[in-house]
Amino acid sequence: AAMKSTVVVQLYENDLSGPIPQFSSQSLELLHLDENALTQSIPNIGGSTVTEIRLEQNKLSGSIPVELSQHTNLGLLWLHANDLTGEVPDELGQLTSLVSLRLEGNKLIGEVPDAVCDLRQVHQLSTLRATCASSNSGLIC
Repeated sequence: AAMKSTVVVQLYENDLSGPIPQFSSQSLELLHLDENALTQSIPNIGGSTVTEIRLEQNKLSGSIPVELSQHTNLGLLWLHANDLTGEVPDELGQLTSLVSLRLEGNKLIGEVPDAVCDLRQVHQLSTLRATCASSNSGLIC
């Protein structure tokens, strides 16, 4: 069923499995689906009002969607402890409201883009965590 006016989705720690459903609500502000057993890739998350996305500690795979950069009000993006692959998109550097970004515990490669790291100096990003120093990580800080 469509949830066109849903503002908050908090279904964390519920042993949910399968793919994340599409959220078409233009009013969505909080999406907390952390600590479940969700699989597959991160879908398009509708609405420009989203301020928090917590998808950590699932079994998500695929790359970090560039489309997340369209959520200009996003202050918290936690994707850590999944099986995400590929590079961190440069476009995440457009999230000038971002205060906390957690990407550690994935299978990401490449470098954390300068545009993302620069958010710590120019804007209010106070938490940036990525698995960079471990011997099994291909990510460079």
